[in-house]
Amino acid sequence: MTSNRLKARLCAKIIEMVYQAGKATIERENWAILDVIEEVLDGSKAVFWHVEDLVNVADKMEGQFDPSKYPMILDRMIAEHDASKGINWTVIEEYLDRYGRVQ
Repeated sequence: MTSNRLKARLCAKIIEMVYQAGKATIERENWAILDVIEEVLDGSKAVFWHVEDLVNVADKMEGQFDPSKYPMILDRMIAEHDASKGINWTVIEEYLDRYGRVQ
């Protein structure tokens, strides 16, 4: 596994753990992990998209969309995105149009 993929997985796992705990911060007794994270992610940056981003874009588009599909659309969009193009509001619109419309 490449170091970038490892960094991304580590970052995603930590965010998931914090989110599941329902906390905005990591407890003081776990601060040591922040040192490890900082070392592993040194120089790395990440961009995050949330289902709420799809909600906001869909609200501005014409037609009806199925919000139950948004998590799948987000996963698919991230997995399939063109790294040279990235993910932007237009890409989100395209995925909503393709996979999120009410049939």
